[in-house]
This record gives sequence, structure tokens and C-alpha cells, in this order.
Amino acid sequence: MPQQEYIKFLREAVGLTVSDIARQVGVHLRTAKRYADQGNWNERLGKRKSNKPVMGPYMEIVDTWLEEDQLLPRKQRHTGVRIFQRLQAEHSFTGGQRTVLSYEPNGSGTRENV
Repeated sequence: MPQQEYIKFLREAVGLTVSDIARQVGVHLRTAKRYADQGNWNERLGKRKSNKPVMGPYMEIVDTWLEEDQLLPRKQRHTGVRIFQRLQAEHSFTGGQRTVLSYEPNGSGTRENV
């Protein structure tokens, strides 16, 4: 913490550039910039929201399959692996099996059947 405060002091009070601070303190340029620009060290970082570039076009399809599965007996519902295989066969899915298995239907935060 003292190093972070010192970097902030060098930036605000002394007026050094970020590259000069990085050179003087012996840290990476990005680290010096992050420490010099940080206002409140106690603020929490929010959870990074991930976008799903590979699953994006297929999310609606998978959601439909899972909704239809709710009408079937439990043993006849899709598994994550089966959904992956079906996406590859029927829709030329280029993503990996792990991508399909980690997909959370309807953004519910819990995985159901996938």
C-alpha cells in the first residue's frame, strides 16, 4: 500500500509522467498508470459480465429445446453433451463442448439440464 500511495503522490504532487514513475519505482508501465489513476482503493469491482460470442446465435435454440424438455419425463431430457452434439449436427456449431456445458439458460444463474 505505501508503494501505491507513493506512486499517486509522484503523479499528483510532483507531476511526473506515468513512464517516469514506472522507471523510478521499478514497476511496469500499466501498474504505474493503474496506481496513479486509482481514486478509491476500497471500492469493489463488479463481476465482469461475459458476452457469449460463440453461443450467441444458438442461445435461443438451446433455450427452446430446454423448454420443450420440461414437458418430457426426466430420463428423456437433453443432457449438455447431447445438446452439443445436436448443435454440431443440425446447426454447424463451431464452439466447444465446454462452451455448451457452461451455458446458463435464460441467464438464470443456475444450470438446469445443461
